[in-house]
Amino acid sequence: MTSATSGTVTNATSTITSTLAGMPAGAASNASLTVNSALAVPVLTKTISPSTIGPGGTAQLRLTIRNPNLSMPVSALNLTDNFPGGMVVAAVPSFANTCGGSITSGTAVNDASVVLTGGVITAGQTCVIEVNVTATTPGVYNNTVTSNTSTAGSGTNPSAPLTVAAPTLTKAYTGTGATVDPSQTTTLTFTLTNGAGNPLTTGIAFTDTLPGAILIAATPNVQTNCPAGGAQGAPGFTVTAAPATSVFTVSGVQLNAGVAACTISVDVVSTTPNANCAANPASHTDGAANISALAVVTNGVTNQCLTVRPIPTLTKAFGAANVGLGQTQTLVFSIDNTAAGNIARAALSFTDTLPAGIAIANPPAVTSTACGAPAFTAADATQPFTASGITVAAGATCQITLTVRGTTLGAAVNGAAQITAIAGMNNGVTNQTITVVQPALTKAFTTPVDAGAASTLTFTLTNGAGNPAEGGINFTDTLPAGVVVATPNGLATTCPSGTGVVTATAGTGVITVTGATMNNAQAACTIAVT
Repeated sequence: MTSATSGTVTNATSTITSTLAGMPAGAASNASLTVNSALAVPVLTKTISPSTIGPGGTAQLRLTIRNPNLSMPVSALNLTDNFPGGMVVAAVPSFANTCGGSITSGTAVNDASVVLTGGVITAGQTCVIEVNVTATTPGVYNNTVTSNTSTAGSGTNPSAPLTVAAPTLTKAYTGTGATVDPSQTTTLTFTLTNGAGNPLTTGIAFTDTLPGAILIAATPNVQTNCPAGGAQGAPGFTVTAAPATSVFTVSGVQLNAGVAACTISVDVVSTTPNANCAANPASHTDGAANISALAVVTNGVTNQCLTVRPIPTLTKAFGAANVGLGQTQTLVFSIDNTAAGNIARAALSFTDTLPAGIAIANPPAVTSTACGAPAFTAADATQPFTASGITVAAGATCQITLTVRGTTLGAAVNGAAQITAIAGMNNGVTNQTITVVQPALTKAFTTPVDAGAASTLTFTLTNGAGNPAEGGINFTDTLPAGVVVATPNGLATTCPSGTGVVTATAGTGVITVTGATMNNAQAACTIAVT
């Protein structure tokens, strides 16, 4: 018997009768035939979780197959799921299959498909195939089942996307910021901004080769809040940041799932002025081209230029190259704040320890111009000279003038080494030499004369090198026996101190000079006595 209609059919007979006399009628009989409906195809669903990963991250691919036939199994289940290019089975597959049959692809690392043949699903039950998958290149991987057949026929081919989102690297100057003074520390901060969906991302690495004028600070002070964001602290990943070098490297960085961003920072410094970043000078600009050795991160760096403002420069010079012994000369300190990009400066200070041969004069006579209201320490014949509390306007030059005195004959060199405790400015001092000199004394009589006749004795003072002003010149001449000062003594002089400094008493044999002077630029002068 056969039926084209599904369901249960009851076949009932009539009562049983007989032609024999006296035989009673028999009871009717029934029989039921159940006609099953056609097998329904299994229901296949597909998920990838999490749906977004970082490059090289892991997600679980899950294929769920439900048999909707409550009384009939489904067999000869054949399923092929070819992955899109770049998507493969992960390093730890964690493969599982409850659908029976044979798995010919999908259980090994780097397999690019899942293939099931001969699977069986009992009536009304569900089976599952699971495997971990990965991809390294950012993008969306749309994964659609290729084929799905069984004894019930061909089923649907569902899809599920896997998104690979890489974090983006940027950097900026923080802390002190992008404008500093030479040798002033600032902080270079790298930000890792997670990709869409904020997936777990591991193995992040990059190298930043700093531009030529910027170096890692003496104390690098590397700080981070990776992988979890939040408070800063010492890194738990590998960092290369040697002081006074230009290469900063990190590796093994992680961004936790759900974390939108984290930062890594290092302190840097520059001693080379850069007044203007308008043209992004290569020496001070840290951009995308400085980033290398990227792993699991996209280079989103833009040019970051460091402005290094010039600071004033200190120089000094003597008023002249020579000074008379015991005489005074000026020592001028100049603080130049005129370089492009300079700003007004305050609290500048320095100390100058004068070399042997010169000393602070009495009085020191310290003056200043365009220096604000500085304080000085300057006492006669003491060391050192100090200046503090100096202010200099942008574009101005401060000058401080100190009066010094020559104390020892010979050259005295006052250079950069004599400058100490300098603050807020560069030591631009070069060796400044001053020579302490004194005049030379000679004397001569006029041509020989007869006994009792008068002769003139002339003393000549010849100035030292440079013909500086001289003073305090003293000498005594005791005449030989038989020679005395004439009457009148005929005293005359070309020295600016005049005859008042000369004692030449008629009839005596002694001539004394006390406190003679010579003018600046005067090569010689004479004192004559008859």
